[in-house]
Amino acid sequence: MHLFQQHAVKDLAAAAAKIPVVDYGPYFAGRSGALETLAEELRHACENTGFFYALNHGVPQAIIDRSFAASRRFHALPLEEKLKLRLNQNNIGYMPMNASVQAASEVHKATKPNQNESFFISHDRGPDHPDVLAGTPLGQMDIAQLPQVRFDAAPHVANMQPLLAGRTIAIARDAAFSFIYPANLDVLTALGARLSFFSPLAGDALPACDAVWLPGGYPELHAEALSRCEPMRAALAAHVAAGKPVWAECGGMMALFEELATHEDAEAGNVHRLWGLLPGRVTMQKRLAGLGPQQLQLGSHALRGHTFHYSRCETPLAPVARTARPGTTQAVGAQGGEALYVHGPVRASYFHAWFASSPEATARLFGAMPTELQSHAHHDQARDC
Repeated sequence: MHLFQQHAVKDLAAAAAKIPVVDYGPYFAGRSGALETLAEELRHACENTGFFYALNHGVPQAIIDRSFAASRRFHALPLEEKLKLRLNQNNIGYMPMNASVQAASEVHKATKPNQNESFFISHDRGPDHPDVLAGTPLGQMDIAQLPQVRFDAAPHVANMQPLLAGRTIAIARDAAFSFIYPANLDVLTALGARLSFFSPLAGDALPACDAVWLPGGYPELHAEALSRCEPMRAALAAHVAAGKPVWAECGGMMALFEELATHEDAEAGNVHRLWGLLPGRVTMQKRLAGLGPQQLQLGSHALRGHTFHYSRCETPLAPVARTARPGTTQAVGAQGGEALYVHGPVRASYFHAWFASSPEATARLFGAMPTELQSHAHHDQARDC
C-alpha cells in the first residue's frame, strides 16, 4: 500500500477531534499563569501536530471573512499578475505551483514539486530593521565610520518644575505610532502631566485632553487603515478647532497631511487620504531622506533629538524654524535641517525630540508656555520638507 494511503485519515470526525484547540481567552483576560499555560499549549501543538485551532483570539469574524475573500480574489488573478508579488528574500509574497518541495516529512521522501500555490504574509520590516539596513550603504558601514555625538546628561526628573501640572496629554500608541522613548514619558509625568494613551488602529476614541502627542512610527505600513479612521480625523479636527495643541513628530506628522503615497510612483492604489490637518502630501521613497542628531531652538532653550526617515513631504506651509546639528547655530534655508511647521495649534516636524534635553522646551511644545519661534519663512522658497 502506498504510504499516503496507509496513513490517510479514515475517520474525519476522529481526526478533527485530535486537532489541538488553543484558548487565548484566559491570557487576554489577564489571569494569573495564563501566559505560561498558553506558551506550553502552543509549544506542544507546534511540535506534535504542526497546526492548531485558535479560540477567543480576539480577531473579529468580519476581518477573517475579508481575509478569505481577498485570498480568493488574489488566487483568481492571471499568473503574470501574481508573479509581480513573487516571494522575496524575507519569505513574503507569492509562491507558484511547482516552486517548492516539501522535505520535512518523516514518512516519505518527497522528490516532486508541490502542486499548490501560496501567498506568505508576515510582519513587514521597517526601514530601520537590521535585515533591511544590512542591504544599504549605511548598514554596511563600520561603526567607526558613523558620526559620533555626545549628549550632556539630562536633568534628573525629580528636579523638574511642574510646568505641565493639571494638563492631560493624549498619546497615540500602537503599531502605527510606536516610536516612544520611555524616558520621554517619564519627563512628561515629572512635568506634572497626566498621560492618556489611545490606539487609532484599534478604533479608540480620542481621550479628553488638553494636548495631543502623535509620536513617530510606521503610518506608511498602516495607511489604508488610518485612512478609514474617520472618527479620529473628526476628533482631531475638533481638538485643533478648539485651539488645543498637537505635537506630531515624524510618523505622527505624516498622518496629519492630506495624503500619503506609499510608493514613489504614486499610482492610485498607493495614495491614501489621511487626516488632513496639514496641507500637502507625504511620499515614501527608497532613498534615505534624513539621518542624524539634531537640535531645535525654542527661544533660549535647545531641544535635542534626532531624525531618521525615508519619506519627503510637499506642502504650501512655510517652516517657522529648522533644526540644526548639536553645537551649531539654528539652521535656516531649504537645506538647513528638518522643517518645523506651525499650523494653528499644530506643531509638526520629522524631528524626534528627546524631552529630557530641555523640559522647558518640551512644555512649550504642549502649549503650557509660549513657543517663542521666529519665522524663517522668507528663507524657504522650495516648500519641500
